This record gives sequence, C-alpha cells and structure tokens, in this order.
Amino acid sequence: MLAASKNGGINVKIRPPLQLVSKQTQFRKLFLKKTLYSKFALKDLPNLSFLCLLSSSYIGEILQFPNRGFQNLKQILLESLLRLKSIVIEDGALPSLEKLQLVFIPRLKKVPSSLNKLPKLEVFHVIDMSY
Repeated sequence: MLAASKNGGINVKIRPPLQLVSKQTQFRKLFLKKTLYSKFALKDLPNLSFLCLLSSSYIGEILQFPNRGFQNLKQILLESLLRLKSIVIEDGALPSLEKLQLVFIPRLKKVPSSLNKLPKLEVFHVIDMSY
C-alpha cells in the first residue's frame, strides 16, 4: 500500500518494504526505520539521492556500498544502528556523495577507510560516537 504523506511524499507501508522499493526506481529519497534488515539490495535505485537509515532499520554488522553502486546518492544519514561494526565503500561506489552523517553507532570503531576516494564529499559529521 502506498499512501501520501503530509509533506507530499510517499510513505511505503508494505512489510517488507524493500520488495516494493527495489521495483520503484523513481524514488529520490528513502527513509527506513525499525525495518530490521540485515542485508540490503538497494543498488537498483538509480535516482536515489538521499538515504536515511534510522533506529534498527539495518541490523547487520557490515554495511557495504558496492562497486558502481549508488551513482546519484548525494546524502547518507546513518543513525542508531546498534549492531553496525563496519562500513565498506568499494571503489567506484558513491561518486556523487556530498554529505555523510554518522550518529550514535556505538559499535562502529573507525570511519570508513575509503572516504578519501569520494571525490565530491564536502561534509562528514560524526555525532555521539565512541571512538
């Protein structure tokens, strides 16, 4: 079921929502909260420019952005992902990323080593982390 939100966007109310999302390539912004996914298959979203994973939307230990994945993604917000230990950004992934925010990810002990390979990254926020 799709429903219009108050701000004019679309709310996905299907469980699990990623089955629908993977077929809806026109999405530009995606917010997930408490979806309890341990694997993602979002690379088929060529128009996605903003990804927000909040409060147990991802419960895996490693979040991987694949080679040539997310070509148009400009902003990522990762918040309250309590099991996440590592973020892997493969060569060629996220070439358009301008802003990366990591907020309260207590098991993440270091920032992704490949940040220097993101040519457009301008803003990197680390908030409430235990480095």
